[in-house]
Amino acid sequence: MRKLLALLILSSTVAFAQNSFYSSYGFGIESLPLPVRMIGMGNTGNAVEDSLSLNTLNPAFWNGFLTTSLQGQVESSFLNVPDVPFNNMLSRFMGFSFKLPISKKIGVAFGVMPTTRVHAENAFVDSTAFSDSFVKYKYSVEALGGISEFFIGGGYRINPQWRIGIKMQLYFGNYVNKGSTDINNNGTVDSYYKRRMDVNGSQIGLGFAWVDKSGKICLSGYVNQSIKFKYNTEYDYFYGPDSTVGFKSLNYPSSYRIGISKKLPKNLAFNADFRFTKVSPSLFSNFYQFEKTSSNNSYFIGVGLEKLPANNIRENKFLKRLFIRIGAYYKTEPFYYLQTVVEESGASFGIGVPFHKGFNRLDMALVASKRDGFLSEKIGSEKVISLHIGVTTGEIWFRKLKRH
Repeated sequence: MRKLLALLILSSTVAFAQNSFYSSYGFGIESLPLPVRMIGMGNTGNAVEDSLSLNTLNPAFWNGFLTTSLQGQVESSFLNVPDVPFNNMLSRFMGFSFKLPISKKIGVAFGVMPTTRVHAENAFVDSTAFSDSFVKYKYSVEALGGISEFFIGGGYRINPQWRIGIKMQLYFGNYVNKGSTDINNNGTVDSYYKRRMDVNGSQIGLGFAWVDKSGKICLSGYVNQSIKFKYNTEYDYFYGPDSTVGFKSLNYPSSYRIGISKKLPKNLAFNADFRFTKVSPSLFSNFYQFEKTSSNNSYFIGVGLEKLPANNIRENKFLKRLFIRIGAYYKTEPFYYLQTVVEESGASFGIGVPFHKGFNRLDMALVASKRDGFLSEKIGSEKVISLHIGVTTGEIWFRKLKRH
């Protein structure tokens, strides 16, 4: 069994989310719910206001929208593990969101985004003694699934200095683990085992932001509190009766985030975020895919710099209309093994191109990251390069309608 788990882990990749040898641990590698603009700034954005694209992170900025808009984004990532060696490239859809202004002080938004995805698979051929001979067999294992979120909420601008917002999140997903045996390795399934875990739950997010009277400094906070999570397990066997385990409670993590944004001379803006995620010590001892692990609180810190367009975003000269961004970040995952945590650090570069009268924008971000953890002695470091592309299409039709 240990040999099987080792082979599975060393061949695991993530489909429709991120690719990582660590994907079959915990809930999988996390995807931060950020628009491409903020990904280009080191995954920061808790204190960033955007009247065009939606700040999906902090609902305190879901007000004062210039346009009614729809935005969506995709990602392509390339994983390189030189010590194995292993290379893999995949693409995924990163969700969409929709926002609209209700008034100058109130806005609403909703959307769907992936939180985690897992796709790990492996097969090996071996033989075992049977009677006076050896029988060859092939054993295949596979893990599929993940969790997504649907969010809806609104923001309110109390006065020029204070904004507040609320966001409701509904989580849904499943994890399917399958194993099959092919005796004589002739392409037929002679026995199988399947376990499916369905997960659902909800969180409530509360955000605030304070802007100084000069409009140059913004401080913000966001609390994402779990309300109720549960999961049930179904077993399907080739031989013997199937069974179902009723719903059990799941102590899903809650997170707390603070951010700062400061406008600098020459149309520059500096951003920094810090996030703390509180994780139950027994979380991944009770809920796991193939192997139990320890769990611990996780952390994120990021910094970013953005150069805003020199003048008006409708400027005729292309370069003067560009948003240019750079950033760096460090984070840990909530699962660990043998007292070794999984750490990830990265650097990012991004641009934004407004178009169609400045009411729409194309955002792109390139991220280079490195991941180390308890598998490093076997596989070394994971190196990932990912390209993110997001498009926001907007119009002021709602405000036009209100004026008539």
